[in-house]
Amino acid sequence: MIKVLLFDFDGTIADSFEVVQEVFYEITGSRRIEDPDEIRRLRQMSMIKAAKELQIKPWQLPKLLIRGRALMAAHIDKVEPFKGIEKVIDHLHAEGYQMYVMSSNSAQNVQQFLQNHTLDKYFIRVYGNIGLLGKASAIRSVARHNHFSAEECAYIGDEVRDIEGAKKAGAFMISVGWGYNDGRLLKTHHPDALAATPKEIITALQRNRQHSQE
Repeated sequence: MIKVLLFDFDGTIADSFEVVQEVFYEITGSRRIEDPDEIRRLRQMSMIKAAKELQIKPWQLPKLLIRGRALMAAHIDKVEPFKGIEKVIDHLHAEGYQMYVMSSNSAQNVQQFLQNHTLDKYFIRVYGNIGLLGKASAIRSVARHNHFSAEECAYIGDEVRDIEGAKKAGAFMISVGWGYNDGRLLKTHHPDALAATPKEIITALQRNRQHSQE
């Protein structure tokens, strides 16, 4: 039975896409993409494939990520939660789930956001600076250090790499359709559940609980 919820941050709790775009342009000097259709096309790709489309080499990503975290700190006060996610987090906390945040963003940025929106009281701990390609090992590490198994937790995230990491670690995966990757792309990678709205996270967990009790 699921007892622990591991939330991704950017694209799952925080509606930070526009700020992330601005930080990306500032760091790379890349051409600014104004066409909504082009943005939608990129959101149908994994991060690695999208980076290739934007002529960013895979080996450049870690350095860009480190610089991006620092610049994000100056913009974090502009970032808002996705509509409805705050009530869902409150509900899940009241249900007794142990909740953590795991993010490739910095722990400081995440913690500041949570404090800004009085969400910090719901989470036991924030794990930041998670590598772009190390979700499975990060899930296992968080589970080991907090004395629960990966099988007892659900990972809630918005990207294909989240699905791959959760599956590899053995965690239940709830993909959300309002973040970076489009819901249609996420569905092709077969998460355990796909939430189109924040409330559907609750529904997915209720169904999992019912199934485990059968």
